[in-house]
Amino acid sequence: MKYWDITVLTPIIISICFTIVILMLRKEKLSKNALLFCLEVAIFWLCSSLLGYELVYLKDSLARSLENRTYLIILLIISLLFIIILKPFATFITGIIKSRKLWMYLSYASVILLTLLMNFLKVSNIYVFILYSILYAFILSTSTIHYLFLNEQYFYRINTLPVTWVIYTIIGFSGLLGTFIGQLQTIVLSSENFTYTNLFVLLFIPICLYLNFTQKENKNLASSFDESIRSQLPRKNNWNFFTIYIITFLVSCAGTLSMSLTTKMFIAFQGIYNGYSNDLVETLLRLYDFNFIIPSVLISYLIFKFATPHFNQKYLLFTSFFTLFLLYVVLAFNKNPFTFMILNILIGVCYTQIIYSLFSFCMFWNYRAPKNPVTGFFGSALFGGMFLNQVIEETLLNSKVGVFKYFKSVDEILKTKQLLTNDSIIYESFIDSITVIMTLSSLLVLLAMFIFYFTHKYIFADYINPRLAVQNLKIILKKRVIEKTKTQIKVDELDNNEM
Repeated sequence: MKYWDITVLTPIIISICFTIVILMLRKEKLSKNALLFCLEVAIFWLCSSLLGYELVYLKDSLARSLENRTYLIILLIISLLFIIILKPFATFITGIIKSRKLWMYLSYASVILLTLLMNFLKVSNIYVFILYSILYAFILSTSTIHYLFLNEQYFYRINTLPVTWVIYTIIGFSGLLGTFIGQLQTIVLSSENFTYTNLFVLLFIPICLYLNFTQKENKNLASSFDESIRSQLPRKNNWNFFTIYIITFLVSCAGTLSMSLTTKMFIAFQGIYNGYSNDLVETLLRLYDFNFIIPSVLISYLIFKFATPHFNQKYLLFTSFFTLFLLYVVLAFNKNPFTFMILNILIGVCYTQIIYSLFSFCMFWNYRAPKNPVTGFFGSALFGGMFLNQVIEETLLNSKVGVFKYFKSVDEILKTKQLLTNDSIIYESFIDSITVIMTLSSLLVLLAMFIFYFTHKYIFADYINPRLAVQNLKIILKKRVIEKTKTQIKVDELDNNEM
């Protein structure tokens, strides 16, 4: 059955994901307003994923029309640089003005503006696409704000772990649903007309604006703890933050390498070389992407809820690091595309556990480091790893180095399949390339693991035992509230005496 992965498998997975999201929200016993905020996040990222899918589709079409890919490299640099810059800026400026909602309003308005532009202003040149990319970078920067808002307004800046996995699961589910709709349109129905999806976005984003308008924001919570609270907690150290950013950057580089165009071209080439049909190769490539993301969405919250209480977070992270290292080592010496597809499930799960566990640490440090957008710089490090790899790969492609001497894309491999089955030179070139990529990925993860081993005590601080850390923070915050209340009572008494 053609496209069975889209028409059969994906709807089943979406149903399972939806069930997990519902169970998760019930398990966390969120308030009505918190649930409405989660709905707002889900709608926003569904709309954003639809726009993102359309942008990628337009970028691929633009790339095919460009004779000189240097322009594409410039586009990539500009769009990713804006994301890297906007991530810390969003955290910093909303902390200074003590309002996360303002950034959300602006990003929701950016979705409407981008949708209208893409519907009425077609991509005729690279400058139009640069404008679209800048707007989309602004939209992507909102993810950190959503994490912070839920943690501040409904978890009172205390427990960052459940917030991390709740928002991650919601965003992941919305991203899956948006990609499914996009694939139905462009692959199954072979339609390049995005009018209906754009109309869907324009109809649903106002719901986000309404929900956001009805949400109350306690501005005192939209910033770091005051000095009296910070003095009772482990002090910030910028070197600890820098260590988290370095680890994040290294793991991001490894993850991007394993999901690179070169890796996908290798899978396509191996499939054709082994006599697979074009349809099967295309299915394998879609499943390769699918396996990296979706299993993580399905089980990440379950790991947090049922494994973390019994296993220290430190050991779960070490397990993820070591497993990820071993998986890359295995793939460095493997040629079977089915092995890549299957192992990518575990790679995605380990990658997600590492990245979002580190993000949860950044969140609790964010409230202990005034005027230091720790979560924002984390996002910059994450996208920085992606930025470096993608720019290098585009440069190699433009220079026709390595496997890019023979092919520029997966489509070219599929079109010339008859010429590949007996070409040992191209075969060896692909084998060498994938060995280098997976070896480099394993070394990057190994380096990240060693850095984490020697610095994890400082990264975790009091959260080495999350339960005790949360209890201690609750006690400190309660004492601070009582002190403020007594102070206010004394001020009122003084005013009455003066009268």
